Amino acid sequence: MRENTADAYRHHVRAFIDVLGDMPVDEVSYETATKLRDTLLKLPRNRNKKKAYRDLTVKQLLKLDIPDSDKLQGRTVGGNHRSLEDFV
Repeated sequence: MRENTADAYRHHVRAFIDVLGDMPVDEVSYETATKLRDTLLKLPRNRNKKKAYRDLTVKQLLKLDIPDSDKLQGRTVGGNHRSLEDFV
């Protein structure tokens, strides 16, 4: 596996854990994946890099009025879903 691919998987797993918590893979369901997708679409892109967002939890970020221009795009969230499918 290429290092870039491994980094992308690590990033997607970290996002999963941040949003849904650490759970066994056999507990991941369609509903879990849907909740992950819906939540990620409400979060800002580069949330761990941008100063305004990096010290906030997912729960805190969801309470903010984040401009659409700052939110993750469907294409990015789709990449997270494809990675999740590889694990399940």
